[in-house]
Amino acid sequence: MQSRSQNITIHEVAAEAGVSIKTVSRVLRDEHDVSDATRARVRETIAKLNYVPHSSARGMASTTGNVIGLVVFDTAQVPYEYRMRLQMGALEACRQSGYGLRLEPVNAEDPQAGARLVQQVRQREMGGYVLASRSASVPGLCKALSDADVKYIALAGYLAPGGAIAVSADDRAAMRSITKLVLDAGHRQIGFLRGNKGWLDSEERFAGFMDAMMEAGVPVALAMVVNGSFDFESGRAGAAKLLDMAQPPTAIIASSDDMAAGVIALAHERGLRLPRELAVTGFDDLNIAHKLWPPLTTVHRPIEKMTEVATRQLIGLLKPVRAGTPPPVLRHVQVHCDVVTRASVVPPGRKPKAP
Repeated sequence: MQSRSQNITIHEVAAEAGVSIKTVSRVLRDEHDVSDATRARVRETIAKLNYVPHSSARGMASTTGNVIGLVVFDTAQVPYEYRMRLQMGALEACRQSGYGLRLEPVNAEDPQAGARLVQQVRQREMGGYVLASRSASVPGLCKALSDADVKYIALAGYLAPGGAIAVSADDRAAMRSITKLVLDAGHRQIGFLRGNKGWLDSEERFAGFMDAMMEAGVPVALAMVVNGSFDFESGRAGAAKLLDMAQPPTAIIASSDDMAAGVIALAHERGLRLPRELAVTGFDDLNIAHKLWPPLTTVHRPIEKMTEVATRQLIGLLKPVRAGTPPPVLRHVQVHCDVVTRASVVPPGRKPKAP
């Protein structure tokens, strides 16, 4: 017959001590992010109940996989080049730290995405995750990781449940700067194409546009703002709505380079002389930006740098902490973005200068 101590579970220890299972696990691993009072209470409860952790479970808890999962949003709305830049940044951090890297696509329609990622860590296939390309917005994913005490870093400004550290770009300030550039060129009838509704980077870019317009004292008509998504077809459709207006804009500010490419394509189809009759800007500075005609004025978003910083932060979380030393201090890192001025913005009705 098994002794009572062999039947005691971590769930019973947590309930008796009045703490979460995660806290009991941290005490067993002798981690430092537990208060002395809580640590003492949990240890007293363990002794009182004569709880003995299963040896294999204890070993699994004290080690992590040496592979980082780069979690990306599984959709055609995420450009191939953007994914490649994410991977290059993460690979650089992994290479220097001796970790491997694996791409983990997730879908917003998959309710088991979080459980699948948790299971991979429990099986030591993975050490932790960098949530990139809006994957942190997948319903329930961050909560599943936090509840299971899986280490992860959120990229692109998602401050998820459980206090996840984030690495983001200052999209709001960058959009304010590029909008000011358009205003300084003399444009006042300005259309704006928004990205995906509810995505933080989309909301931040719209906020930056509004900041600049209000600072300049230029009112924004409701019809001048068109909702869309971060892709070519959305930019093309949004441009059609704006250019069909009785008083169309002299400039269109798009929330991504792909959207701006759609604007430029439609404008050429309609015979507009760019940028003289329509100025256009984008955001991200993908390779397409300098291949368009006119070459696109845009915001350079340092995607590789952001992913490298996020991956380094995650690796810092996964590395063992020596007894008596504090755990690594992490913070929300915000990366600056620069405006890249090309030929797609000139004053209304003016021809561009020769290169």
